[in-house]
Amino acid sequence: TTLLFAITSAVEIALPLMGSLFIINFVLILIAKNAPQLNVFMNAYVIKITCGILFIAMSVPMLGYVFKNMTDVLLEEYTKLFNFFLTM
Repeated sequence: TTLLFAITSAVEIALPLMGSLFIINFVLILIAKNAPQLNVFMNAYVIKITCGILFIAMSVPMLGYVFKNMTDVLLEEYTKLFNFFLTM
């Protein structure tokens, strides 16, 4: 259960940024396909970095909740582990 919790926590942390960057890439591909005379991919790195920093800044309040939940669950698991070793 701890491994499953770690994986779900990693997905909760990374999914907003990965999803937004996927949407940005999709929009840039559509622009490049419809207007080939524009060199979209030359400016794509600047757009991706700017949007990535913006979405990270917007997701900081959510990270507090995720890390609090993660520490609560990990402390509970460590307590179970120590109680198991004490009963041996």
